[in-house]
Amino acid sequence: MATGTEEESPAIDDQTRQIAFLEDPATHKGESIERVDTHGAILFLAGNTVYKLKRAVRFSFMDFSTCEKRRIACEAEVRLNRRTAPDLYLGTRPILERKGDLVFGEIGEKAADAIDWVVTMRRFDQAGLLDRQADEGRLKTETLTDLAAEIARFHDAEPAKDNAGAESIRTIIDGNLSDLDGFAAAETLKQLRNGCEALLTELSPLIDRRVKAGCVRHCHGDLHLGNVCEIDSKPVLFDCIEFNEDFARIDTLYDLAFLLMDLDHRGHRDWANLVLNRYLDLRPVDAPGVALLPLFLSMRAQIRAKVSYFAAQAQSHPDRAQSLLEAADAFLDDALRYTRIEPPRLIAVGGASGSGKSTLATALAPHIGAAPGAVHLRSDVIRKRLWGSDFLACLPPEAYSGAMSRKTYGEMERLAEDTLREGASVIVDATFTHKGSRKRIESISQTCGVAFTGLWLDAPQHKLEQRVTDRVGDPSDATASVVRQQLAANWGRIDWLRLDSGDGIEAILEKALQSLD
Repeated sequence: MATGTEEESPAIDDQTRQIAFLEDPATHKGESIERVDTHGAILFLAGNTVYKLKRAVRFSFMDFSTCEKRRIACEAEVRLNRRTAPDLYLGTRPILERKGDLVFGEIGEKAADAIDWVVTMRRFDQAGLLDRQADEGRLKTETLTDLAAEIARFHDAEPAKDNAGAESIRTIIDGNLSDLDGFAAAETLKQLRNGCEALLTELSPLIDRRVKAGCVRHCHGDLHLGNVCEIDSKPVLFDCIEFNEDFARIDTLYDLAFLLMDLDHRGHRDWANLVLNRYLDLRPVDAPGVALLPLFLSMRAQIRAKVSYFAAQAQSHPDRAQSLLEAADAFLDDALRYTRIEPPRLIAVGGASGSGKSTLATALAPHIGAAPGAVHLRSDVIRKRLWGSDFLACLPPEAYSGAMSRKTYGEMERLAEDTLREGASVIVDATFTHKGSRKRIESISQTCGVAFTGLWLDAPQHKLEQRVTDRVGDPSDATASVVRQQLAANWGRIDWLRLDSGDGIEAILEKALQSLD
């Protein structure tokens, strides 16, 4: 039975000399050394440079037991991470033995007699790491929306890959649970296996359809907050999976799920939902696949649990080891919780421009359905995507013709129905001032057999006009003149729950949640 622990084997290299060499300030021209240990590597921070030594370990999922295997992994790490962080990865560097002493070779040198290899990186300010920003309360919404856009761009740039689909997911789950055996309670693992098996049985057809649709790509594979750094006000992805291509040749949503799980684990489901929906704005093809996220989130939490257990074993400091064990237990609790999902539902938020529809929908989405919340479909964003425009660009009048509006609503309705059919909750956000648009969205809930709630936001005309006039950085192009035209139109009878948007978002959100209960 594989436990994921390092195997006792004479084939695993002894790195005592290499570690002593890298820890010695004399190796780095007297620079003081900061050391960081993980389950698979040791990082030595010296001046403006970082040297990453792969640990001589053999796990069920990763084998760095020989110098040659570490060389291959180091070269792969540099090559793959230059896709997203070309300025950080300087190259591989051999460690050589000369006259009984260890010395560095040159960056990029192909040294056949190397006794080990390191990845050489440009050092960056650790305060820019997004996990530190989150821990210290410095992480900003703008950074996360930029990050979602960067991930979407990266996924678009990578070619699609063949993959075994649902069977590959089963293999990952089996590996996770096997690695956790010996660390976690048997009953916990049994419940987790049963929960994952139930989800996988239900979702296997969707997983396989996404493979055929080209949603499996060579992704990052380890996309949590600790592997993103803000550099020059831009989020930079680094430290992707290099040691096992199957761990990175994955569904794009499985890649994104690591980041969403990390945010949710830290108590920021609102941010997780925000990142998800910003990503979906740019990659709407992934919206129906959101039904896979509870399973993917559980799998990512399983991985963080087992890695934390392994890292605890590698610690020499007992307090650090205990902290990692507690973190592992918490991730395991999350993994089990994600397998208990809620049925999908459809919510529509309507009202005149400036009534606060998007504000309410954004605040409501994290509370709806399975983690990390509902898919938020916003007509303003869909219109601009269909027009081929940036979300913040001002569209010409012809983009608001009757034909274009029908096309926009039609796309919103199609995405809503597809997403609901796959099992994820949806919030649609549009004016819905035409009676027919309200009937059509309600009929979708009936077709999909899900609960429907319609919310209508009211506000005095002067407030609506003031809000649209004061907007900055918003996809809506509505003006005070547009508001007056909307209010002059015949909306027909409004049967949805009417809320006064002048009450403030906290009060409106509470009333909306009460209506759903």
